Amino acid sequence: MKAVAISPCFVNIISMNYHSFYNSFKTLITIILITAVSLTAYAQSGTDGLAYELIDNSKAYSVSIGSVKQGAVVIPAVYNNLPVTTIGEKAFFKAGITSVIIPDSITTIGNQAFMECAKLASVTIPDIKEIADFT
Repeated sequence: MKAVAISPCFVNIISMNYHSFYNSFKTLITIILITAVSLTAYAQSGTDGLAYELIDNSKAYSVSIGSVKQGAVVIPAVYNNLPVTTIGEKAFFKAGITSVIIPDSITTIGNQAFMECAKLASVTIPDIKEIADFT
């Protein structure tokens, strides 16, 4: 007969009672939910320094580069309780940005919005209704 070694981790799982398992599982789910909420809040807040302009009779915003000159950019879906629906003309023209996350609220990307963004390597984009020429 051959002896078989059982991993201590496996023994711990087998000997874990329902209450311990439930508490461990509950803790794991809580961590996952907190992470998801944090990422959602970050995506909704957007990158500091972006510029916003009221459009559509003050019912929405257009976004542009503002003081952001490089790095990753997250465009928020909402700004000042109004939707961000447009990326303006030449909004990020010649910027040193490396990535852009565009929310589902964006329906229009203006002319030359990302023209000559030589460092732009990643764009996360939803279903856009209109993309102008030379974007």
